[in-house]
Amino acid sequence: MKVIFTVCICLFMACPSQIFAEGPTLTFSPREWQFGRIQPGTRAFLTLHVTNHSDRDVTVSVIPMCDCLSTGPSKLVIRPAAQGDFRFSFLAEKDERGPVKESYIIQTSQKGLEFFYYKVLGVIR
Repeated sequence: MKVIFTVCICLFMACPSQIFAEGPTLTFSPREWQFGRIQPGTRAFLTLHVTNHSDRDVTVSVIPMCDCLSTGPSKLVIRPAAQGDFRFSFLAEKDERGPVKESYIIQTSQKGLEFFYYKVLGVIR
């Protein structure tokens, strides 16, 4: 039993530090878009800040899930320890009213974070 324990301790100490999570390699600010209340026929805007905390370039792409959403740019390569910004837009149709629950698909070249949904929430009144 002591031998197995000793071998486990030695293997644990020999493992490279990258195996253990040190925190997120990409951060998205804000974490979701809550634009509040807007009037029909108007547009809401947001700048999404993406920070790369890794030691490699990371490609981030944004895909709107409806015609009411747009982005510019749609793809960025973000250098290590740098930030990239995406400008988001939501258009409320003139005859639209009520709660909004839409999303963007975010794709990245970061292993373990290949894609996720970025929520867009608000109300058209």
